[in-house]
Amino acid sequence: MDSVPITARTLARRAGGTAWLPDAAGMQPPVETGGWVGAVHGSVFVQYAATAGTRAAEQVGSVNWIDGTLTGPVGPGRLSLGLMASAEPWTLPAPGAPELLQVAVPDQGVLIADRQPPHLALMNLSTAYLAPLGPNLVAGVFLAAVGDPALGPPVYLHRPAASADPTLPLGHHTEDATHASAGVATLELATRRVHLEGSVFNGAHANPGDVLPDYSSASLDSWGIRATINPAMRSSFAAWYGYVAAGTGLHVHDAQHRAGISWLYAEPMQGARVWAASVIAGANIPTATGRLLPAALIEASCTLGQATTLFSRVEYVRRTAAELALIGSVPSELNVGAAGVGASRRVKRGAFWSVWLGGRGTIDVVPAALEPFYGSRRPLNAVVYLAVRAGNHHSSMPVGTAP
Repeated sequence: MDSVPITARTLARRAGGTAWLPDAAGMQPPVETGGWVGAVHGSVFVQYAATAGTRAAEQVGSVNWIDGTLTGPVGPGRLSLGLMASAEPWTLPAPGAPELLQVAVPDQGVLIADRQPPHLALMNLSTAYLAPLGPNLVAGVFLAAVGDPALGPPVYLHRPAASADPTLPLGHHTEDATHASAGVATLELATRRVHLEGSVFNGAHANPGDVLPDYSSASLDSWGIRATINPAMRSSFAAWYGYVAAGTGLHVHDAQHRAGISWLYAEPMQGARVWAASVIAGANIPTATGRLLPAALIEASCTLGQATTLFSRVEYVRRTAAELALIGSVPSELNVGAAGVGASRRVKRGAFWSVWLGGRGTIDVVPAALEPFYGSRRPLNAVVYLAVRAGNHHSSMPVGTAP
């Protein structure tokens, strides 16, 4: 990408908001200046999810999303418009897909743990403008009615190593839970290798049953800063720090600071992603206690023959008893973990889409204090699915070029 103008290069690395992916897994095409180009990608997982043990549950539903961008020249720079939507409010019945050890969410006045809740119908509605300040420097502004601030790694929905995995990471609320914030403003400065960002955003969460973002009490009460380095085509390193105001609604939490680091890797071969990996470590630090609540994740995927993908994720999270809806029953903080492996096989391929059959099994690890609630120190999860993927991180749909 050395010959690509810096504004186009910076946009090509985007992952939802302004976070960077490795160049080898860019979300948008590295277009030359002069034309308008669109890119569309997304996934629809029709799945059966089940958990075992004392908290056994099962559900048939669909995890799904579609993301589109349109970029083109405006003045000395490039304008980018983004839209990301999901049908999960209708396809993932409340309180969500069974997944052990997920943070409890309210449902009909009761806190329900061990569920992956549905996303809102609108997860990104944004515009960004980047203009060169020199041959190796670009400045930009990102504004979103709903979008991803500069706090955390690229959201799991866009990480190459997680593209075949429909499950929500256990560390989501420590790592990338702000990806659909209802109000974001970001300023950024980038060279060809380094990206510096600062955001203010609305730290409130959606309310149970909401389909669209709720702006009734919205304010830019939270902030984040992030630095990213892409030293080579295949790697991206990032570090972040920020403050998230106390939240109510779907994910209740006290005011907290958040910090973390990440490394993403993607290696393509003959136009397909051969293997990818993510290593993420972070922590929430509630302002009331100052205690560290860490989380760590390693995920990887490997594509064999461009038709079979093997994937895995290993996690550690320090949960509070409140997050598991077990207040007063167990110690206030508990160390939990999970190890999951899965595989998917492509069964149909079109010009811009493909159909996959897949599944994932997970062994969770809980302390002795949680054994009475889960029926085991090693409770199990399973998901089987049929997935349709539109586009990918290496394809785009041109919508017009300059004459």
